[in-house]
Amino acid sequence: MYFVFRTSNFEFRTLEHTDQLFLHMINFFRKIRKKLADDNMPLKYMRYAIGEIVLVVIGILIALSINNWNENRQNRQKETILLNQLKQEFMAYQEQLDDKIDQRINIVHSANTLLKFIDNGSTVNSDSIVYHLQRTLFIPTFNANSNDFFAARDMSLLQNDSLRALLAIWPGQVDQLIEEELQWVTYRDNQYVPFITTHFQVRNLYNSVQVDFDMMKTIFLDKTESFKSRIGNSKKNVDFKGLMTHGDFEDHLGFMIMINNISNIQSYTLAKHIDNILQQINY
Repeated sequence: MYFVFRTSNFEFRTLEHTDQLFLHMINFFRKIRKKLADDNMPLKYMRYAIGEIVLVVIGILIALSINNWNENRQNRQKETILLNQLKQEFMAYQEQLDDKIDQRINIVHSANTLLKFIDNGSTVNSDSIVYHLQRTLFIPTFNANSNDFFAARDMSLLQNDSLRALLAIWPGQVDQLIEEELQWVTYRDNQYVPFITTHFQVRNLYNSVQVDFDMMKTIFLDKTESFKSRIGNSKKNVDFKGLMTHGDFEDHLGFMIMINNISNIQSYTLAKHIDNILQQINY
């Protein structure tokens, strides 16, 4: 868009032609000096010169105002796009985090149930043991790319200072949760799973996982999906008593309960942070 300003001596098109303005002004003042020298009418041409200067200044100010208005309009359009992107992203984070919290609640519940079985020392239905045991194998982790959160995003477009402050600490909040989650992932892979594999027929657990619809729907992106086929249970004898009476088993369950509870405490804090961000986006 161009704003055209004309005087009797030159034409000026917006702030993009500032160099032309200075050249025209130099020529303009040369002509003024020439007239003053040739006609010996200083007062008349001084008034004329002042009038021209005033018109030039007014033209510059108008051009600046139009450019600033246009730039501000474009920035508000970009801000609207950015806010919509952030809203969709954090709504997805909210849904994902709720699923992870539910997974950990189920893990803790099953671990506590198995501890009760151990403490009671009574005969327990084998299917119940398998059901709760397979739930302890899950590793809920929150997936958010905190390292590149600000990449390709111009947060200076956001006029809401409260929202900008919340977004500034978002990556740190995510990193704290991931740090807790990684403790369980490392422990589960390096200690718990090898222990279970040694003292139990894990094929039965993997088979049971495939039909635990309540747990699996918190994992699949498409909540209507499920396993199309099952691997079946092992034909070998399973030593339930050996597992339940092993001294290390309750230690593994105890750590499992502790670390998943800690992760959920951090998740609740993160969930509140997401709520605050969404509130500010909708403000």
